[in-house]
Formats: sequence, C-alpha cells, structure tokens
Amino acid sequence: MTQRSKCLQSNHKTAQITDLIRVAQRLDPPLPGEHPHRSRSNCACNPCTVDRHNTCENPHKCAVKQKHDSLSSLPS
Repeated sequence: MTQRSKCLQSNHKTAQITDLIRVAQRLDPPLPGEHPHRSRSNCACNPCTVDRHNTCENPHKCAVKQKHDSLSSLPS
C-alpha cells in the first residue's frame, strides 16, 4: 500500500466509494461562492483545510491520486 493510499484511508476516512468521490471532487470546478481548489500543498479550499487539520500533509496529492485511480479503473 502506498503512502497516499494509507493517507486516504486513515486521514481522509475513505471507507466507501462515496468517500473516495468526495476526496476527488475538489479537483472539479467549484460551486458559486466556494473557495476554489489550488494545486498546491497549502490550498485554502475548505476540503483541503479540513484534511490538513486531520494530519494530511498534501491533500492535493491525495485528491489527484484518487481521481487517477478512479479513472484508470474504468473499462476502456
């Protein structure tokens, strides 16, 4: 298990598919009034701020890994 996978399970509390989708959704365009996600370790969007509070060092990397893993598991 990779460091990002461990972080997703322990720090992001990803036990179900919906949890994994929630982590990856921050990479999508923000809803009106939401702080946009930035591709850096100190992103100030709400989900990243919460994840750093839960001891994730780089929430953006976890979100990118999750989105990549989700897309690569889709049938061709």
